[in-house]
Amino acid sequence: MSTDAERGREVAQTLWRLGLGASLPDDPLTPEFARGALAEFEQLQRGTPGALRDVLEGAQMTAEQLNVESFHGLIEIVQNADDQRAAEVRVAIRRSGKHDRLLAVHDGERVHLHHVLAMTLAFVSTKREDPRAKGRFGIGLKTLGRVGDRLTVHCAPYDFMIEGNRVRAAQRARTIPGFYNASSTETLLDLRLREDFDADEFRRWFASLGSETLIFLDTVRSLRLVAIERRRSLIHHRLTEVSTDILALPGTKEPCRRTILRAPRSSRSWHRYEIERKMPRSLHRRYKARQDTTPIAVAVPAQTDPGEIYAGLPLGVATHLPISVNAQFDIDVGRSGIQHEPLNAWLFQRLAELTAAVALDRLASDPAAAWRAIPLAAEQVFDADAWVADRLAGLVEAVQSRVRRGFRICVAGEERRLKDLAYEAEALDGLLTQAEIAGLRPRQTLLPRGARDRESRWRAVLAEIGGAAMVNVEESLRLLDREDDDLGQHDVRWFIKLGRAAIEADLGDTLWDLRSVVTVSGKRIVPPLASVEGELLLRSAPRP
Repeated sequence: MSTDAERGREVAQTLWRLGLGASLPDDPLTPEFARGALAEFEQLQRGTPGALRDVLEGAQMTAEQLNVESFHGLIEIVQNADDQRAAEVRVAIRRSGKHDRLLAVHDGERVHLHHVLAMTLAFVSTKREDPRAKGRFGIGLKTLGRVGDRLTVHCAPYDFMIEGNRVRAAQRARTIPGFYNASSTETLLDLRLREDFDADEFRRWFASLGSETLIFLDTVRSLRLVAIERRRSLIHHRLTEVSTDILALPGTKEPCRRTILRAPRSSRSWHRYEIERKMPRSLHRRYKARQDTTPIAVAVPAQTDPGEIYAGLPLGVATHLPISVNAQFDIDVGRSGIQHEPLNAWLFQRLAELTAAVALDRLASDPAAAWRAIPLAAEQVFDADAWVADRLAGLVEAVQSRVRRGFRICVAGEERRLKDLAYEAEALDGLLTQAEIAGLRPRQTLLPRGARDRESRWRAVLAEIGGAAMVNVEESLRLLDREDDDLGQHDVRWFIKLGRAAIEADLGDTLWDLRSVVTVSGKRIVPPLASVEGELLLRSAPRP
């Protein structure tokens, strides 16, 4: 009977000859198996033929020279951790000899033998058979070459060092109190940094990520930069799940999972809406296994945040949209842009449908929170990529069209559509009540105060999607033609504000012919002509 070490060598040989698609026995995760497999990989690499060695070195150089930001490799670590169902990623910079080291720990699933090969060789991935995977072992981790030259990985029973496209066994890591437990199943990545690595710049970049970076990840909810010596967090990006429920959104057949996420110790929060959409048979992600459905999601912030486009993690270029969108986009190798292809165009269309459904659901349940989910034409600008800009323009147009057709809110227990609503011009904000609207527009209802957001985005949305009636200043002056009993009780400040709005709208001549002046007795009069009726003495209204 063969030993675990012999079996490790045999499985390593099979992987090397047949690749990651080979049928392999389960990894027993014993130290003997791991040592045997790593020793065999090291020997096999020494025997790599010259031409094949040149190909591997060329792939390595290509991956390391991808046009990505200097610290992009950490993004790949976070995505791979999420694919491995980790809850937290901890990061630290540690001085060790002549070089600083970048350490990253995650508590996801353990490293197996096939991961070793994928992490070592550029453009070799375990993720092709997983249609939901976000990260890319191999090419993604190779971007760490921008800041470091040797990566050591520890996850019991595997301890190995990757330099270039070669792997060899490494000594077992020691426990780092408060950061890494060597006796656990956590994964530690230890990158030897180049001499020109700027730790201060890295900290600033890490701080800029923000908790919103984690919004669309499946499991990672904590990303920390740790001071190992002091055993405390320097920067902590964290989200907590407040609640999760299942919704039936208007106009969609698929159930929607709504998750409320909050950044602790702040007032920032997001509502994330996610559905599974059936994929057309003609579409699938490049170099990924095909699945019948694909997840798409939008996140609506409770605060005013710039939106971003995500493929699990943000692609790094903010949009002007009030929401963020996430889908399994086919992205470029450097993970900074979206490929111009039919799958991605289809995903943008489905995101438009989901966004509209979210907006309609909010209008029905919490109108004041709905306006942030409805994008405006001015927000579709995207200078980084004209093709993506066109897709965003299509998204905005589609969302507005669907909202215009499906708009429903509840007013005093009755459902109202856009054509049933009226609202006052900005100059009249707060001046008109439902009773006055009923006199001016008998068939329409004033948009209730409780349906308006504090930022007054509602006004811009209604003006752009159309359908509701805006009562302007000129129309509102008809109220002054009413008898006092019909007009109702208003203090003098109301008349002053209405008069000011009329004058600023260049309607002074109209105002001059109306009973717009309130006397000390409370009677309304038409402003008198000094040359005919004498001068009018004014008294300041008492301050409240």
